[in-house]
Amino acid sequence: MSNKDYLKRIVTEYASLGDSQRYGGKHCGSDAERQGSEYIAKELRAIGLDSVEILPIATSRYQFNDAELKLLDEKTGAATQVIYPYGCPSPGTSADGITAMIIDAGLGRAQDYEAMA
Repeated sequence: MSNKDYLKRIVTEYASLGDSQRYGGKHCGSDAERQGSEYIAKELRAIGLDSVEILPIATSRYQFNDAELKLLDEKTGAATQVIYPYGCPSPGTSADGITAMIIDAGLGRAQDYEAMA
């Protein structure tokens, strides 16, 4: 598997862990954040790191499960619009996108970084 394919797999699998199918996200102290930590630790072990730990820290847990606000037509009572609020909105990427340099460090092992120097 190429580094590019490996990275795509990691990002896709990690991104699938979210607090909500509608919104995604890994909020501090949430089940999704814990699952994401376990996933990353598993992958670090798989590439050969033998000193991987998940250390507990004190945090305020916040987990947004779901909510919706329906705007109803006065005459029919039918929903004219449904608004899905999010407990902690995050700014999105602008329509212009993001431009940044990407460095492929292989599997992220020490020898991969040393070879880049």
